[in-house]
Amino acid sequence: TSGLFSLPAQWGTGPSLWASRVLHAGCLVLLWAFGRATGLSALYFYGLAGIALLMSCQHFLVRKGDLSKMGTAFFIVNGWVSISMLVLVAVDVFLQR
Repeated sequence: TSGLFSLPAQWGTGPSLWASRVLHAGCLVLLWAFGRATGLSALYFYGLAGIALLMSCQHFLVRKGDLSKMGTAFFIVNGWVSISMLVLVAVDVFLQR
């Protein structure tokens, strides 16, 4: 394991990719629950559907036998997810004022 304690180092590539899928699904469920609990509008939930698409794109970019697009999937797509979430919540809250 080269002294690393990450999931890929401990579990291997295949199981780590499955763990990533499960964690992304869990994240989407929690983001949905957040939107419901805080009374955000349909705008948030339409945006959340777009974020779900971005997250699923990560799993098409990175495959068990091809990790060459890991940087794109992790840094670029996660950056878009983060910025999108910030903008969605900010705009939704602003429009509800």
